Amino acid sequence: MTAPVETAARGSVGVLEVGGTHLTAALVTQRADQWMPGPARRGVLDASASAEELLQGFAAAMTAVDAPPDAPWAIAIPGPFDYSSGVGLFEDVGKFDSLLNVDVGSRLRAELPHLAGGLTFINDADAFAIGEWLQGVAAGAARCVGITLGTGIGSASSTTDVR
Repeated sequence: MTAPVETAARGSVGVLEVGGTHLTAALVTQRADQWMPGPARRGVLDASASAEELLQGFAAAMTAVDAPPDAPWAIAIPGPFDYSSGVGLFEDVGKFDSLLNVDVGSRLRAELPHLAGGLTFINDADAFAIGEWLQGVAAGAARCVGITLGTGIGSASSTTDVR
C-alpha cells in the first residue's frame, strides 16, 4: 500500500469514492498548495451485487478516469474494512456483504493489470473530514469533526494537525 504522503511528490492521485448507492472517480492534481479535482465520473452502484460485479464496477470507474498508469489511487470505502490490507470485513451490515474477506486490493490489481501505482484504502468518512479540514470549509481550524449520512452513518475527527 502507498502511504498518502507519498502521493504529493507525484503531483496527481486517482481517487475512487465508494458509497452505498454510487461510485465517484476522478484524477486529483496538486497545483501549488491546493488539490484540484478533474472531471468526476459518477455511476450507480448496487451494494448487494456479487463481489465480481462490485469489483468490475470499481475497476470500470477507475478506468473511466484519464489517470496515468503510475498514478497512485486513494480508495474511500465505508467500514467495516481492513484498510491496511485492503480486505472487506462486511458481514450482515446490509451492503457489500459479498466482499466479506475479499482482498479488494489484489482483485483490483488483477482487474487493472496496467495499474502501476499503489492503492491506499481509507474510511470514507475520514476522507471527507480530511478533505474539508485541509482545504474545505474547515480549512484553518485547529480541530475538525465530520459527520456523513447516506446508506450509513460515519464520523471522523481531528486529533493532530496532519497538514
